[in-house]
Amino acid sequence: MTSDLAQTSDVSGPSAPSLLTRFRQFTLSKAALAFVDQCAVSGQAFLTLLLMGTLADLAQVGAFAIALSVIVIALAVQDAAITRPYTIQLHAPIGSARGHLLASFRLSLALAGVISLAVLVFSIFLVVKGRPSDGQIAIALALALPGAMLREFGRRVSFAHERSLEALMIDAPAVCIGLVGIVMLGLTGHLSAATGLLVLAATNFTAGACWIMAKGLVCANEKVETTPVAVASWAMGRWLIVNQIAIQVQGYTTQWFALIFLGVHATGVLAASLSIIAFANPILFGLFNIMIPKSARVFRQSGNQGVLKRALRDSAVLVGLMFVFCIVITVFGQQIMSALYPKTGDTWHLLIVLAVSAMLASAGAPAAIALASANKAANLALVAGFAALFNLAIVVVLMPIGGLLGAAYGTLLAELVGTAGRWIALYRAVGFRSGDFSKNEPEVLRHAG
Repeated sequence: MTSDLAQTSDVSGPSAPSLLTRFRQFTLSKAALAFVDQCAVSGQAFLTLLLMGTLADLAQVGAFAIALSVIVIALAVQDAAITRPYTIQLHAPIGSARGHLLASFRLSLALAGVISLAVLVFSIFLVVKGRPSDGQIAIALALALPGAMLREFGRRVSFAHERSLEALMIDAPAVCIGLVGIVMLGLTGHLSAATGLLVLAATNFTAGACWIMAKGLVCANEKVETTPVAVASWAMGRWLIVNQIAIQVQGYTTQWFALIFLGVHATGVLAASLSIIAFANPILFGLFNIMIPKSARVFRQSGNQGVLKRALRDSAVLVGLMFVFCIVITVFGQQIMSALYPKTGDTWHLLIVLAVSAMLASAGAPAAIALASANKAANLALVAGFAALFNLAIVVVLMPIGGLLGAAYGTLLAELVGTAGRWIALYRAVGFRSGDFSKNEPEVLRHAG
């Protein structure tokens, strides 16, 4: 009897984990922590602007938004020129792994110094031209940039090592303390664009400084060859910068031409519609933070086949999530739009087209990540540039004919072209052949010799 029970137990095997256990495992997973971190980062920008609009006047909100756009551009340049190359080179570092990290850290500090100095010179120009209030905002921006870039460097390096919890520990205190500081300034009547930037400067610098002290980067005495790392980073980063510029141009082309052809009101409707579609960004960017380092690791471990299969799997996940998002927009999009922007009118059709465009863009993102991981950033930049030009041309043709909806369909076609181009470029670059590092590594490493 006992042996029968034992045999039955052996056949049945271990019991499946309960729903509660699976939920607990997911909430502690890297993907979930990356999603929470991205929600915190995106939420900080949104809530800060909302608080500025509530506790200060609209002129300060506009100035603060412009300053934030400069910070976003600086972070994008740092990511393309330094942290993304570091992530891709992580599994084949120049010198020791720690030496490569120190060199990248010094490059980040140098870039932050150059950008901050440029903004500081511009602030002096504003003061000389008799615009002292704008000069104060520019000075505050110059002080905020190093802290923002330091914090972003820390979180990007954490994601490169697939340490989502570490990134969250950098961002969560900075977000909470920063929002509290904004509220306190507002309640005391001292909130302005300049003081809001100073709050960001203090919180971001503190979070970044805590990270570099925890990593021991301040007192590091190792001899580091920064020049080879800088050359190798630039060999890839220049193309990633071109890719970023092309993506930004493609993203803003429709809004620019809406202002030219259709006027301010139509531009506002488009901006409001895009803000609804942006609700998907925390999920997408949270997953990107996980996919980028994994793709680089898979390429080093499995070569071309591995990175291609990984991209296909990641694309399926993103398309599945965005398909659900498109359904939500189809069912509830107009109600959400009417609740948040009651003066925009009927935008149901426009929202659906923009949501499908976002789904197509997400389908091509893993291919772009894989191209960068395989050291084919030049191919990626070429496709992005072509997609941006195609988007510009088709929007110019369709917007005068079909208004915002015509432009949205033009954007959808451009995203389709861009996604197809990225997958074609990836297949042509890596195909189904096994990895040949003699062809893939030199684009990064041969310049560092």
